[in-house]
Amino acid sequence: MIKIYDQFLNDKNYAKLVDYAKYAPYQFKEKDHLDAEFVGGIYDISLKDDLFLFLDREVKSRFEEVKNIKCQRAYINLFISGEKPYFHIDANNGYTFLMYLNEEYNIDMGGETSFLINGELRGILPVPNRAIIFDSSIEHKANSFRKGLRYTLALKYNNGS
Repeated sequence: MIKIYDQFLNDKNYAKLVDYAKYAPYQFKEKDHLDAEFVGGIYDISLKDDLFLFLDREVKSRFEEVKNIKCQRAYINLFISGEKPYFHIDANNGYTFLMYLNEEYNIDMGGETSFLINGELRGILPVPNRAIIFDSSIEHKANSFRKGLRYTLALKYNNGS
């Protein structure tokens, strides 16, 4: 299951979130899986932070799948142009919410999220203010932009297992 929701936030809140992403203090400390090298930057958002509480309410108001599931982690991904992330799954159960935080997009920029479903690739374009939610067990990966920085908000919903 993959669901897409365009124009997820109103323009004012989206602009604030994009600005927040640009100036967050990223750490380059994570791998897509154990055998991979470090890729991309991560800024963890506290689950007690007002920003998280606002985003969690917005997600739960639009996606029935997570209405009664606790968010276990919230963060912003940063990918520098030319980075090569790996395919991975986020969890064996639950849902992953992603939101694209770029200010503009055209098809030649790249940057899609690739999903491997039944031996076929499906790409979701990183349209500004687009949100997607998907089963966290679906193998997927980010693709960096040809030029510039790619920011993506991620919220991970599962029952802690």
